Amino acid sequence: MSVVPLSDEENYAIFTESYGKSMAGLGRDQQLQVLKRLYKTLDSDAPQHYIYETVEGCDELEVIRAGNSLRIYCRLVMGVPHGNKTYNVLFVFYVHDHDYRAGDLERFDERAEERLVNLTDLSSVDDVDAYLEEHDAKQAEFLKKQIDRA
Repeated sequence: MSVVPLSDEENYAIFTESYGKSMAGLGRDQQLQVLKRLYKTLDSDAPQHYIYETVEGCDELEVIRAGNSLRIYCRLVMGVPHGNKTYNVLFVFYVHDHDYRAGDLERFDERAEERLVNLTDLSSVDDVDAYLEEHDAKQAEFLKKQIDRA
């Protein structure tokens, strides 16, 4: 029996500066939880299944759970460019335990909307390739190496 993938799209993540700062504030075990969850998401044929919820009061911000209390605030954009679905792109904004400041989430929601518009406006694979390179997008293998080093 052969395995049929759910999609042919390649998964990428773009990590924001605020993601790096929020990860630096976590302990080693928590960082590892986040890296493993992001790895599973990017390594999946169906990354949308890792989205736990959307944020109440936000238009675009989504949440991926890591462990019992950690939340990864992100936005997953599926099937870009339109008409030639080649990539799924996960923008990762922030990691925190379940307690958060509403003002931070509103700011991340605005960024998510900007990134969504910018990415979905791209019309060719070459344009998306350039966007991914410009934003230092990473694939699952990058996270796997970080996990293995931890």
